[in-house]
This record gives sequence, structure tokens and C-alpha cells, in this order.
Amino acid sequence: MRRPPRSANNSRRQFLRRAAGALGVAGLTGTAGCLGDVRDTVSPPATAIGGTSAMAETGLSNDEFDAYTTRQRERYGDHGVWGAADAEPEHDLQFVGAWTRTIGLTTAGDPDPQPDGTGALRAVADGVVAAYEIPDRSEDGKQHYQLWLWAAGRLPGESDDGPAAATAALRRLEVGVELTGDGAEMGPYTPGSDRSKGPITIGPSSPDVDGLAASIPLETGEVRVVPERTGFDDNAYAFAWRGDHDGQQAVAATCEAAWGGDDAPQFDLSIRLAADRRRF
Repeated sequence: MRRPPRSANNSRRQFLRRAAGALGVAGLTGTAGCLGDVRDTVSPPATAIGGTSAMAETGLSNDEFDAYTTRQRERYGDHGVWGAADAEPEHDLQFVGAWTRTIGLTTAGDPDPQPDGTGALRAVADGVVAAYEIPDRSEDGKQHYQLWLWAAGRLPGESDDGPAAATAALRRLEVGVELTGDGAEMGPYTPGSDRSKGPITIGPSSPDVDGLAASIPLETGEVRVVPERTGFDDNAYAFAWRGDHDGQQAVAATCEAAWGGDDAPQFDLSIRLAADRRRF
């Protein structure tokens, strides 16, 4: 007995079912291939901000600062306070003091302004501003100084578990200084422009100063002056890195500043850290 011929409607329904199944598989495959690019982009990266004021009572001594830079060298390698150099470079300046700050972001993305440890943190930033007197550089009754600014970010936490694990990534790191005190005056600073290729070389702002210098690697992204927190009229200078990096990154900068001859350097140090999570 011959089977009755299939209707055109039945054949069309079967074709559509097969096509839908194929598209579903292809769609899942395509989605799986893109999971590595999915990021928590609903809101800007979580950000932590911290700072400290330079006061004689809270500043590090020369020996304490040497110990601090050694620890950061061991922690960050070529992203330490003096970059690729193992120790402070030779110069003719006189150390005055150094002021430090550490900030963090919890695994949930909440700012931790004074982290006690790193176990439950998504990201951590260490920063310092060191002040050095420039000998024989006194003009209009003001003593001139070179300020050395440095900050570095790291990712101490482990990635999340599960089929869509989240891995932290540094997105922004900034260090800045704002001069305070009567008669404070901001001088030239460096770097003074955007850079997207490393290493970033930092040296004295004035050519006649035998001062501090270093070379900092640029793993990815770019470094730039922060215009909204930089200006001679505001006695302020800030320098930042921004990018997308799952390792360590540092920023360093320097500026010249002056205060009244009898006044010690007075300024506020600020650090900003942003980090988010990428999904795999």
C-alpha cells in the first residue's frame, strides 16, 4: 500500500523545527565563544579614593623610606618606587620626608580606605610622595623642592568559582598632590603629556637640577595628566594610568614646588584606584 503524500504544511513545519534547532546550537556556540569578552559594564568600575596630609610628625625618615622602597621593589618588581632600578638613583638632593597611603577594593567592589590585609580584596594600591630639597635653589625667599609621586596597583584576590568565573582587572590608577600652606607655588612637572608606549621615563622638571629619575614599564593602556586635578593656579598635579590589565601597573611622576624659606613642604597626597571583573 502506498503511503499518502505528506502535506506541504507538514513538510514546512519539519523544516522549521530543524532550522530552529540548528540556529539554537549555533547561537549557543557563538555565545560561548564571546563569554571571555563579557564584562561587568552596567556601571563604571568600582573606585576607591584615599589620601593623606604631609606633616612632619607623620613623615617617614630616610631609613624608613629606604625600607619602604625595598618592600615595594620586592612586591612590584620593575613597577616599584624607582621603576627598573634596584635602588634610589644618585642625585644631589636632600631628603626631607615621605608620606604613604594604601587603599583597596573589596571583592564586592566596595572601597576599603584602610585595608588591614589583602585576603578579601579585589585590588590594592600603594602610593607615596617623597619630598627632597634642591640645594642652592632659593628664589624670592622661597626654598624649592622636588616631589616624587608614585603609586602601583595589584590584584591579590583569586578568581571566582563557577561556569562564569569573574577575574579582577585594573582599570585606572592615579596619584596626585595638592600644595598647601601660605605662599606655596607649583613649578614644572613631568610627564606633561599622554603616553601610550613604554617604558615611561621620568626625570627632573628643571634641566639644571641633578635630581630623581626612573623608568616605569607600561604593560598596556596609556598614562596621562589628569586635567581636572592639575593646574598652576590650583597648585595641583595628578598623573594617571588607565587601561585593562590583569597584572601589576605603576605610575610615577615628579614636580617642582616651593614654599617660604622657613616653611617645611606642605601638601595633600591623593590616590585613586579602579578595578572591575571580566567574565569567562
